Formats: sequence, C-alpha cells, structure tokens
Amino acid sequence: MKVLILTCNTGEGHNSAAAAISQEMNRQQISCDTADALSFISERLSKIVCACHKHVYRHIPQAFRAGYGYSEKHEALFSDHSVIYRALASGTDNLRDFVEAGEYDLLICVHVFSALMASELQRRCELPVKTMFISTDYTCSPSMAESQMDLYCIGHRDLAQEYAENGVDPARLYASGIPVRREFTQPQDRSGARQALELPADGKSLLIMGGSMGAGPVEELTLKLLEQRPEDCDLTVICGNNGRLFEKMNNLEVRGLRVLSFTRQIPLLMAASDLFITKPGGLSISEAAACHLPLLCMDVVGGCELRNLDFFKARDWADSRPDTAELTRTAISWLTDPDILAQKKQQLERDFKVSASERIVSAAKELTAGRLSTLAEIQQLRLAEEH
Repeated sequence: MKVLILTCNTGEGHNSAAAAISQEMNRQQISCDTADALSFISERLSKIVCACHKHVYRHIPQAFRAGYGYSEKHEALFSDHSVIYRALASGTDNLRDFVEAGEYDLLICVHVFSALMASELQRRCELPVKTMFISTDYTCSPSMAESQMDLYCIGHRDLAQEYAENGVDPARLYASGIPVRREFTQPQDRSGARQALELPADGKSLLIMGGSMGAGPVEELTLKLLEQRPEDCDLTVICGNNGRLFEKMNNLEVRGLRVLSFTRQIPLLMAASDLFITKPGGLSISEAAACHLPLLCMDVVGGCELRNLDFFKARDWADSRPDTAELTRTAISWLTDPDILAQKKQQLERDFKVSASERIVSAAKELTAGRLSTLAEIQQLRLAEEH
C-alpha cells in the first residue's frame, strides 16, 4: 500500500493531523507521502490563501465567524458550478499526474478543499485509488455533501447523524477520532517532563496558547494571571507564529514566566502542565485530551471552533468563560482545588484511551483491501463495548 496525504496550509491543525497519520503509517512501515493540495493549482495561490487565512484569523476574527456561518447556510457556495469549486477543480490534471507518477493506492484528505479536489479527480478520471476524508473538527464541515469519498473518518460517533443530515452516506462513516501524534497519546510522565523542561518538581503549571497563529487575547489573559496566580504557579505562554506577540511577551521579566514562539515541544509542555488555556481548535483540544490535560477555552473566532467547544463542553471535557476576567478567576479556582483538576483529568482518561491515528491506519488497510464490511463490523463491536 502506498499512501498520499493531501493537506492544506490554512492553519497548522491540518498539517498536524497529516503528520500524525504519516507517523503511524511510517511506524507500520507503510509508504506515505504528504503534499499541499492547493499547490496542484499553483504554489502562488497556496501562499495567498494561507496568508489571507492567517490575517483574517488573527486580525479580523469576526469575518471568519461570519464567513463560516454564511457557508453553513448557503450550500451552493461549494457546488460544482461555484467559483470555489471550479478553482479547486483546476488543479485536477496536475493532481492526476502526481498520483499516477507516484503509483498511490490511497488518497487521505485532511481538509475539505483536498477532499473536493480528490472527489473531482475520481469523477473525471476514475483512477484505481481509494479515498478517505479525515475530519479535524468536531462538526461536519460545510460542503461535505459535494464530496464523494470512499470513507469519512469523523471525530466521534455522536457526530454521525450530523454528517448524514449533511448528505454523507452513513455507511461510509467511521468514528475514528481526530488523529494526534504518539507523543500525545503516550506522553512522558509529569515528573520527567518537568525535569526535562527545568521546572520545579512541585507547584502548579499553567500552559497558555492561541493556536499556531497566536490568536486571541493571550497577552491580556497572561497579564491578569500573573497578577492573581498562586505563589507556586508558573506560566508558559506559546505565541506560535505571531512574532509581534512573542516580542511583547518576551519583554516581560517576571519570575515563573516562560515565553516561547513556535515550538515542537508541545507534548512535553502538556505533560508537565496542570491546566491548558487555549482556543478550541480541533487539533489543539484533541492533543490536550489525549494527554488528559484539563482544558479551559477562549472562543476567539467562532465557526467550527465554537462547534468544537460546544461538543467538548457537552461531555465535560472542557469549559469556557466569556472574557479574560472570568477565565482568570476560573483558572485560579481550578489551580487551587486539586479535586477539580483530578476530576477533569479522570473524565479525559475515561474517554480518551485509544489512538485515533492507529484506528485510521487500520481503516486504511481495510479500505484498500476492499473490506469495508469488515471495517463496519469492527466499528459496531467497538461501539457496543464502549456502551
């Protein structure tokens, strides 16, 4: 089996999901490559889309919120006659050439754009390849009805009805969970992580992050927490790719404050922490849940992230507050009450036990072997055991 993962550079979450699947494929000695789907249209377009997405997300979040709401209410936005769909379809010939040259057996799409491109590829060319969509949010993305994938791996079994209502064949749904890297599903123990990061063995640690783009009121929240935190609490603030935020935060000379830009040490930082405050991106909260790290969320851009937040709150996997003052009060309350943190951690330990990446790779094997019925039987047995 040879696999091509098609990602999209609109936020780091899709690339993180691709990396998690690729890691598990490599661990199981399956040949796997990753490519930016939009680059098959043009490298320049891919860079423009990425830059625009980053600017809107960070500086005009209300526009993202409004745009997502509009796309949910106007299905024709992604229909095969729409400007967006035609633009995506323009990369079909280049994608076909790449797939044929690479002799791939399976295309895995971790973004709705790449799913639409792969669907158009199969409509036109009917290549001897299978296709999978991997959801990176706890909701059904707008335009799913326009895609035609062989299998849809979704974040949770409770989302199946939503996908079906949005035009996806229930027989093609597989409740895999959202894939995260093994460093999150098998994290280092807390004491070892704290030692590796040169943090005190005792005391509490609070981790704050606004996603890969450093979005949201990170600076305001950090300043409030520094004023009110317990004496034995240290703070780590991750600014992601937001250079301006990093420069401002890094100028603060405060005991017990660590400021980082984009870092690959997230699994270690999560393992060392007692509480995580973040925006509810699908990958960020899935990584924290896999680490069994209690979560407080700030609603920054709405849209799919608000759906993620609602899904997690409904299952007591996370909580949120409407502003930085309330977030600060709640964070301090949790950090000074070991019973609350223990309860939150135990809930995540009960509900996040299995690697979604392993489930996805198993599903990929069954799909390429033409055993979808076996996959359905496996899922039914697992769901019965979980109930």
